[in-house]
Amino acid sequence: MPSFAVFTIVFAFVAAAFISLAPRRDRRVLFIPGILLLVASVLVSALAEDLRLDALGWWLGVVPFALGWFGEDKARKTTVAVLGVSALLMTVTAFIPAGSPFAVFGLVVAVWLRAGFFPAQGWIAGAFERGPLLPMALLVMGQGAAVMVTHREMASWFSVAAMFTALIVSLRNFAEHKPRRMLANVAISHSAFVIAGLTSHTEEGLVGACTHALVFSIAMGGLCGVLRILEVRVMDVTNPEGKLGLAVKAPRLAAVFLVCGLALFGLPGTLGYISEDLLFQGALGSHPWLGMCLLIATAFNAINLLRLYGILFLGVVPKNVIDIPDALARERWPLVVCVVALIAGGLMPQPVLRLVCPAKAKETTTHH
Repeated sequence: MPSFAVFTIVFAFVAAAFISLAPRRDRRVLFIPGILLLVASVLVSALAEDLRLDALGWWLGVVPFALGWFGEDKARKTTVAVLGVSALLMTVTAFIPAGSPFAVFGLVVAVWLRAGFFPAQGWIAGAFERGPLLPMALLVMGQGAAVMVTHREMASWFSVAAMFTALIVSLRNFAEHKPRRMLANVAISHSAFVIAGLTSHTEEGLVGACTHALVFSIAMGGLCGVLRILEVRVMDVTNPEGKLGLAVKAPRLAAVFLVCGLALFGLPGTLGYISEDLLFQGALGSHPWLGMCLLIATAFNAINLLRLYGILFLGVVPKNVIDIPDALARERWPLVVCVVALIAGGLMPQPVLRLVCPAKAKETTTHH
């Protein structure tokens, strides 16, 4: 049976990386306690064995946003409302007899809202755009772990809903030009990939979901970290009117962004290639046409990530952009670790798969 135990270690590392990467304006008095509480919420959900503990983890994730520990933002009320309603539904469901129609309905609505499935994806995109980027990224990264306990109760059609959301959101992303919203849509799509694998009720889908949760956390951590670094150094990054050409000024940041983006859409030689292939096999085993949806959504995400890379790093540097520092020492170590982990996991996947699911590690590695 696949396990999210290794994910908890990776997620804790990403949280530590965000604390190191966060600019001074973000590191308020309660920023670090808020990040730690988000980590605790995901750990409780990932390691829980019943819905009541899972509900507790969901409530812990509401607290730092509700108390404004990450600062005031225009999307905070919406974020707190959605997270609060989903946590309340999960709590009520935990005390209803399992298998009853009300319990199933409560679980479906709770996960649907929290994960931002279509048409509820707008709250995540808005929170990414107008709220604290790094905490919101952590919240979305932990969606797969948040539903680890509930996936056994979900019907296989829920994987169809997840894949449909991934496809719609990746298609909608072509209309975006703001970096934060583009990353938000990619995050929603890949979070849906993880949930689709968990609810596919196939061994390959479950292993692929657990593996892709690792890839998603590491790669999205690198992407969001680089974007936040650029935002505090170049004003135009928030809403660019054209290509910024920042690769000339920050080649290390450009390289990290490109590798993390390539890993997310399954470049051979990265751990994302392994996880995407497992998810594809799981999708085919659950609903054959879902495999095509996964491929299309992955292709759309790849195009949009390359679009975002082009906006941020290609072209001619605008005249109003003065010399900016590349990755600083405190920023360099977490970004380098992210890149090394993605490449090392792709070149030597057997140890990762053995941790995720020992029974499938040998078979999957031999297949590749």
